[in-house]
Amino acid sequence: MKKIYLLLILSMAYNVIANPQFTIDESHQILVSEYTGKIRTLNEQVVAAKAEGFVEQIPNIGDKVLNNQSLYKQENKLLKSELIQKNKLIAAQEAVEKLYQKQYERMKSLNERQLGAQNDIERMEVDLINAQLALTQLRSEQIILEQKVNSLSSISSVTGTVIQRYVQPGQYVSRGESLYQLVDMDRWILEIPVRASLTRALPIGTPIKIKLDTTSDWIDMRVIGVETQTVSNTLVNIRLLSNETLQKGLLFDGLQVFGSYKIELRNMYVLPASSIVKRQDGHYVRLGQDESSQEGQQMTKIKVVSEIGHRKIVQGDTLRLNSKLFTFPTLGE
Repeated sequence: MKKIYLLLILSMAYNVIANPQFTIDESHQILVSEYTGKIRTLNEQVVAAKAEGFVEQIPNIGDKVLNNQSLYKQENKLLKSELIQKNKLIAAQEAVEKLYQKQYERMKSLNERQLGAQNDIERMEVDLINAQLALTQLRSEQIILEQKVNSLSSISSVTGTVIQRYVQPGQYVSRGESLYQLVDMDRWILEIPVRASLTRALPIGTPIKIKLDTTSDWIDMRVIGVETQTVSNTLVNIRLLSNETLQKGLLFDGLQVFGSYKIELRNMYVLPASSIVKRQDGHYVRLGQDESSQEGQQMTKIKVVSEIGHRKIVQGDTLRLNSKLFTFPTLGE
């Protein structure tokens, strides 16, 4: 009878060591879970018209606008006609100013040789000054018109994607009217709820892979913040920053999204029911469901369902997995 009992114990120990239900010697574990989250954009801009006029060119929804690229172009024939006419007046006035300058220099030279009258020199000087003043005025008006014409187009100072368009080509718009909305797809934030017990395994900078309901590929992100207030008794929001450009789909601030996240938990473990774990003294025990969990603390209490290779632990005892009994921490189930 003793031999049979001994063989039974050895057989159980062999099965545990050869085929453990929970691999305790791994340095990490991959956790995949679904989520319902919210997008927060970092760079979002509503492009508005700088002047009234007809919209000649405007990007389409989904178009990417690069830095220093034209944002839009308006048409205002009356304004451009005024600028053309002003340029002609300036050219004519420049010719008048040059003519008066030559006449003044000639009269001044004759006077030095006592061949001209002083009154003629003074009259020519007044004509030259008036011509110069008129030219200065025309050039000032030209600058103002050029600024108005240049305001019919605009150059982007950021890189972004058009997510909404408020007007169509050929439409007349007033000064300050919204044309379209631009969002930077390279840098954006995703807020998702996770179990509060996970947060101690997610320090700032932790990489996380994310899938959105609009994409099929995993997106690389990293943890940039953990909220102190819990969403529920067991959930807390974390903030993730994108590490790459979103290639498909459109984002806007406050957009609710669904998907999955994948986390590599280094030196942290999620223990399912009936897991077999090894204590520091080398003995194995089989665990049951969580009895209680103290969120945010390095401790989780789990019931012992059965003992393997150790007779001093009574079935049903509650153990602290983060105490000296075990060689690793846990996140609980």
